[in-house]
Order: sequence, then structure tokens, then C-alpha cells
Amino acid sequence: GMHYYGFPLETARVAGGVTGAEVRLDEIEFTTAGGRGTGKAALYRSGDTRRLGFDLNVNGTDLARAIRAGEEYQANRRGQKIAATTGSKFIQRATGGRLDVALSAEGQPGDLASFTGTGNAAITGTELGEIQLFGLLSQVLSGLSLKFSSLKLDSARTSFKLDQGRLQFPDLKISGPSAVIDGHGDFMLANDALNFTAKFKPFAESDNPLTAIIGIVINPITSILELRLSGVLTEPRWSVIVGPADTP
Repeated sequence: GMHYYGFPLETARVAGGVTGAEVRLDEIEFTTAGGRGTGKAALYRSGDTRRLGFDLNVNGTDLARAIRAGEEYQANRRGQKIAATTGSKFIQRATGGRLDVALSAEGQPGDLASFTGTGNAAITGTELGEIQLFGLLSQVLSGLSLKFSSLKLDSARTSFKLDQGRLQFPDLKISGPSAVIDGHGDFMLANDALNFTAKFKPFAESDNPLTAIIGIVINPITSILELRLSGVLTEPRWSVIVGPADTP
């Protein structure tokens, strides 16, 4: 296998040119975690430093393998030993999902905290309640007699901003045929810290088509539920706060 600054790649093909101190890669094609990526990049000097700017799109990535690739990248970046995949419940439960990501960013090669940029991501094709992060949420909601595992949330979409080692998610939406979670928050790349707030909106089951379209909530308490996600990615902590709703 190959690595680019610690990130695992399966295959890569590039075409470009050199002009003075600038290296341009006008055509980039690669595969990673079962997905195919395309893009372009330029490496150039700005004063005494080198700068790397790029536009990349990766589609059809296997979610379980993408999680593994992210873990491998973080381990390589920190000089840590890569843990074995055997017995990883997080990986096993992500089987079947697909991840699509687009990112445009610029910074100093090898210094992740220096990069700034924007992008978007989508997860589809898997039961999110079976993934560890959301499985823990189901335990919290069960205490309120809200069975998360029955809500069949099967997709997640968001835009994001990369700035000084922090991923900011302003419009995270996790949805399915019977519920929606709207959230926003930050993820710190240096220590995998999570800081998210979200609104949880399960829909009522009804034979009335109009009711189904409007998506009336199951009971009034759900309209004032606020979810908080903290901790780190390997040990996330969910909490539920009941208070006045910001919106009807």
C-alpha cells in the first residue's frame, strides 16, 4: 500500500507539470477504501514556506474501510501503532454504508493545522443506529421511551469548514423515513474532541398521508429535546437537555 502524508491509498495516477518552483497536478485519480477519487493540486512557494492547494472528490467509499483509513491516518500522523481491525464493533457495524466527500483546501504540506478550506460529505446505505456513535445515543433516548433503533435513520449529510485543525459542521442533518436530527458543532483533529448540539425530531406513525408528510412529532417532549455530544470519538458522550424550544 501507499501513503501520502500518512493517508492510505490503493492506487494513484497523476498528470501535470513543473514551472519554476511550482508543481501542478492537473489530473489526479486515486482509489482508497474502495472508493474512487479525482481532483487537482498545486504545490508552490509563498515567501519562505511551501503551500499546497487542492480540490478533491471521493465517491463510493466503503464506510467501514473509510473509518479504518481515518484511524490509520491519525495513527501515522501521531507516530502511534496502528491497532488491529479484528473485533472492532465500530467497523463491523458500519458495513454496507457508503461515504462521499468533497474538499477544497490550502495549507502547508505536513501541517494539518495550517490548512483552511470547505467541503461537504454524505453517508448513505447503512442503518446508522447500528454504528457505535449512534448506538450510544439510542441508550440515552431509551430512558425517555424513545426507541432510536426503530427510527431507521439511514443517511447523514453536511457541509463543513476546515480551519486551524478544527472541522466545523454548521448544518449536519441525519435523517430516515421516521425521524430527523438537525445539528451543528465542531470536531478537533488534534485530539478527536467532539462538541455538537442537535435537535431530535421523530415523526408520528399515521395512516393519514397529510400527517405523514408534515411529520408531526410523536409527543410534545420531543419538540423541546436538545442533544449534546461531547467527549472524544473513541469515547463519545451523549446527553439530553429538556428546555424551551427555540422554534415551534
